[in-house]
Amino acid sequence: MEFKFLKHSEIGKDKLDDIIFLKKIHWDYSVEEHLNWMEVNLKMNDIHVLAYDEFDLVAYLNLVESKVTIENKSYSFLGVGNVCTKVKHKGYGSILIKEVDKYIIHKNKPGILLCKDSLIGFYLKNDWELLDKNDVEADFNLLNAMIFNMSVELRNRKILIEKEF
Repeated sequence: MEFKFLKHSEIGKDKLDDIIFLKKIHWDYSVEEHLNWMEVNLKMNDIHVLAYDEFDLVAYLNLVESKVTIENKSYSFLGVGNVCTKVKHKGYGSILIKEVDKYIIHKNKPGILLCKDSLIGFYLKNDWELLDKNDVEADFNLLNAMIFNMSVELRNRKILIEKEF
């Protein structure tokens, strides 16, 4: 498996088309809607993570700088979003997340993501931790917040997520 970590500013049309093709498997929006979402939500330094099996793009996610407030103090997190694979149950998602976990540790930042109830087990299995919904303030109510590589002194405190991803 080969991984590419590319800034949004480095993504050309061909790679963007590949990403959108993969995303459309999981989120049934038009190409234009996917492009618009990226334009609105991704900054030039945000990271696209692409996983290839040979020359075939098999898994994708993006990493965005996210501001998280814990007890009135702001912290920089890496937000994980748009996790998707070409085929389910082949292990591509776990392989991708484990590679991103290494990247997050290397960057010495905590990671955060939002997920549906059905995905909690997947992320727990891949060393992410579920936050208590009572400890999280955000503009969502159907999603769960999960963290990775968060220091002990920041745990079990009220968290405000200021950017959705």
